[in-house]
Amino acid sequence: EITTDKDGKIISLKMNEICVIGAWFLAYNNFLQEFTAENLTEVGDDFLYRNKSLQELYAPNLTKVGDDFLYRNKFLQELYSPNLTEVGVCFLQSNTSLQELYVPNLTEVGVCLLWNNNELRNKILSEIEKRNGRGRR
Repeated sequence: EITTDKDGKIISLKMNEICVIGAWFLAYNNFLQEFTAENLTEVGDDFLYRNKSLQELYAPNLTKVGDDFLYRNKFLQELYSPNLTEVGVCFLQSNTSLQELYVPNLTEVGVCLLWNNNELRNKILSEIEKRNGRGRR
């Protein structure tokens, strides 16, 4: 399901039947505001890399993400991903608006976890951050 604005730009995308998305999916996107993928379990590197408008991401079954997941996202304020267990390097790096993060089952992380997330106030992670000492704010 695709929703466009008056100029034909995609602002909302629902891909509920998709389970895996490869690398560079909608990288450098300027207009997408909402993305929904209820059955998505895995995404490759650079998923929504440098997205300028994303406000909502709903992928409740996501378990594994590659490197640079949502790298330098400007508007996403919260990420709820209860099934996420593995993330690559630079997970959510430099997200200027991220305030809440819920990933209680995260067990494998790459370097630069949450690096440069100055607005992050509420985060619920597993014990991985304490064990690795890789989590940064």
